[in-house]
Amino acid sequence: MLQSVGGITTSSSARTQGAGQSSTAGAEGFGSYLSAALDQEGSAASQGTSFNPLPERDPWRESWLAPRKAPEVITNFNALDWPGAYRSPDSGASEGLPSAKSAFNGTHFSQDVGLSSAQRVGGDIFQFHFGHIVEKDGVYYSYFIDHSKGSLNDVGLATSTDGVNWDYQGKVLSKGAEYDAKQASFPDVAYDKDTRTWYMVYEGKADHDDINSVCLATSSDGVHWNKQGPIITPGQAGAMSATDVGTPTLFKENGVWNVYFHGLGDDGRVRIGYASGTDLKHLKVKQGALIDVDASGAESGTVGARSSVVKLGDYYYMAYEVCTAGKDFGKSQWGTSLARATSPDGPWEKLSSGPLIENPRQGFGYDGPELSLQDGGLYLYYRLPGNGTARREVYGLG
Repeated sequence: MLQSVGGITTSSSARTQGAGQSSTAGAEGFGSYLSAALDQEGSAASQGTSFNPLPERDPWRESWLAPRKAPEVITNFNALDWPGAYRSPDSGASEGLPSAKSAFNGTHFSQDVGLSSAQRVGGDIFQFHFGHIVEKDGVYYSYFIDHSKGSLNDVGLATSTDGVNWDYQGKVLSKGAEYDAKQASFPDVAYDKDTRTWYMVYEGKADHDDINSVCLATSSDGVHWNKQGPIITPGQAGAMSATDVGTPTLFKENGVWNVYFHGLGDDGRVRIGYASGTDLKHLKVKQGALIDVDASGAESGTVGARSSVVKLGDYYYMAYEVCTAGKDFGKSQWGTSLARATSPDGPWEKLSSGPLIENPRQGFGYDGPELSLQDGGLYLYYRLPGNGTARREVYGLG
């Protein structure tokens, strides 16, 4: 049976970036690095007309859901037409970085996962991507990185009744406090029925020393927010978080908050960390990575920003972004993979077949995933090259 964890579920925050930046990620924090080139690449999104993501995974496979009407598909976009030079597998993307030292001790699971044809969503909303979706009273609320109408690295809100057509509601959280003077973004939101309070976790970037931290804000209506300050800071999860932390996601179950975040280590890798507790201001942070990078391949550089956690049957599932190793994340090959566990704190298993979707070129795109249960279906949202957003229905889980 399909259900979202905690009723109204949170979703993953994520990061943004475009091609054309040569700085390394560690200098200013991973989230900020990924945001740095939006102005250079964002205009490309409005120029693309259609798209056919690669690879296709047996569209419209019959599985745990009855066949559904196919969404309207954009047919005139080719991912290979987007800017960026293609990187062949042997071109040395990891040059300059040592081999990853992986501590991943989870197993892998085999599951035949199918994806529908893709449709572009978000309409005219500028750089509508890395959205994290909450459903309440038949309305979907997507909190995303807002770069529109004078905003930059703030939090915007869009609403929808069908998951495809979204209306921009404006900026709902702005940077400006000491701990988020440069950035207050990559949000994830959950509504707690027990306290009738909305909770937002987001990545803040301080002006002083460029420190990135996981921050908290609360609201009574999901629109007007009160900042509560940092709740997870660099180094709290050990070496895997030595450089920065960010892109948090959360959900509450059985009175316990489960918070996931990325940690950037001194080795240039991004891993998924975990914290939990009954009070978001007093979390117990797990030492080390909850999900680690692989020693080589598609997940050797990043296992990072992740979707909302959804529960299907006995398993919790999350989609998470991955990339190959390299000094410059903008020259890595990005994608989205899948993990599952029988408990929120793991151990988490990775999908044995590798990423669900991958960018056929080097550079960003096919990352920043979000899983959302809508009208009896499970949908995967992800960023396109050029900072647009696509949606595909997921088959075969549960």
